[in-house]
Amino acid sequence: LAERAGTWEQLCELSIEQLEGIDGIGPKVSLAIKAFLSDPDELRVIDGLFARGVRILYPEPKSGVMTGSRFAGETVVLTGTLSTMTREEAKARIEAEGGKVTGSVSSGTSLLVAGEKAGSKLRKAEQLGVKVIDEGQFVERLARELG
Repeated sequence: LAERAGTWEQLCELSIEQLEGIDGIGPKVSLAIKAFLSDPDELRVIDGLFARGVRILYPEPKSGVMTGSRFAGETVVLTGTLSTMTREEAKARIEAEGGKVTGSVSSGTSLLVAGEKAGSKLRKAEQLGVKVIDEGQFVERLARELG
């Protein structure tokens, strides 16, 4: 959460869709987080902690992402069955190329890789206007020379 939001104030402003775009956060957890962040009583407690000197230590930005890498800065969702590699292999390849893989489609998703029998994630991506590529295009992108 801290990596995605950056600051406490920015975290409080994230929409449910943006929360769902964070790896490991689905619809139920995003609703619970949003309910907590919208509760005046909870916010008073947090404000009281800040008033007493509690400070949030923010993580250092992740380094090592090569500019110009194939998925630099992209948030990618995998859906359907991949025939050329496992989902874990695809995730590792995307992350090695500077991308972030999440489990659900949201307004923060920049790319959906659709394998065979893609279902609800594909429909949601199309509704949100997220770029969709098939497995063949994904493999071609991985093989493409940079520069």
